[in-house]
Amino acid sequence: FREAISGSDSWPPEGAVSSVAPRPSVSTPNVGAAAVVATPARLRWVPVAALGAVAVVATAVALWSTTRDRGPATPLAPVPVAVNPVAPTTTSTAPVPDPGSPVAQKPSPPAGGAQTAVAPNRRVSGTGPANPAASSPARTPAVTPAPGSATCQAANGSKKWTDALKLCTAEAEAGSAVASRLLAGLYQRGSGVAPSDSAAAFWYRKASAGGDAQSSYRLALVYGAGTGVIQNDVEATNLMRKAAEGNVEAAWPLLAERYEQGLGVKRNDKEAAVWYRKAADGGERAAQFNLGEMFMRGRGVEKSEEEAAQWFSKAAQLDHPGAEYQLGMMYIRGRGGIPKDEGVGLQWLEKAAAQGHEEAKKEVAKRRRP
Repeated sequence: FREAISGSDSWPPEGAVSSVAPRPSVSTPNVGAAAVVATPARLRWVPVAALGAVAVVATAVALWSTTRDRGPATPLAPVPVAVNPVAPTTTSTAPVPDPGSPVAQKPSPPAGGAQTAVAPNRRVSGTGPANPAASSPARTPAVTPAPGSATCQAANGSKKWTDALKLCTAEAEAGSAVASRLLAGLYQRGSGVAPSDSAAAFWYRKASAGGDAQSSYRLALVYGAGTGVIQNDVEATNLMRKAAEGNVEAAWPLLAERYEQGLGVKRNDKEAAVWYRKAADGGERAAQFNLGEMFMRGRGVEKSEEEAAQWFSKAAQLDHPGAEYQLGMMYIRGRGGIPKDEGVGLQWLEKAAAQGHEEAKKEVAKRRRP
């Protein structure tokens, strides 16, 4: 190879042994031979061609050696074909989900690609705290009342005022007339909340409108006294009658007094006597005394001293000072079908005087003079 590069233009080089046949003479009239006969100028490119061939062979040998040293190439794993190929995604940007929607509440999978199922807002061992994005929007803390105080009435009855305030407010806002009355009572007494007459009147009104007769009675007292509302006798009487007709016994004598005195309504002794009798039959001593007075004077009822004496006697047995005085005078005078007995009469007068009855005091003092 070296001699081919640095030698003469003749081929083969001098001294080289070659099996190539002798170059034919130029004069040989052979067309095929003429094609292989190279002039000295053409022979100059032969070494260059040989050098290129050697370079190609050397490169091939080097590549083969490198491949052998690396060992056999690892074949590529075939790409699996999905049975249900996923639909191609679009380039549009997906809308941001609402924080309260199920999409926003879906927890992120744990790090490392593990597909552990984690319920929202629940901690699973080894996964760390729950995904903050799974939290629901902030809301008013749920009431967790003590056992046995799961309702407004139960909490109120057990005097758990904090629970009662929350439970009664929720139930009242949901339309419960009883809860509205109990909530009004909390505001009226200041139990578990700052006292507020206006708030009490508001909830009593809601309960009364819902058909709660007790609330009508209490709201009548509120309007009669003007606490939390503008004083209004007409409204007070109307509400008191509504309560009385709803069988609230405490409303019976008060409604009778309003009819007797003409408070918020035209005076009506007959209507007063009706409600006094209902209360008197129920054992209300003031109603018994007032009914006895009406029979004594014949107001709203037919006059009857005997009937009056019966009602005075019932009220006196319940320590009503006015009834004791009237019964004592009837014994002293022998009226109302009662046999005259000054001794028994004086005893009743003394009982009345001991309770501060002024007329009884005068009668006792007059009869004790020497």
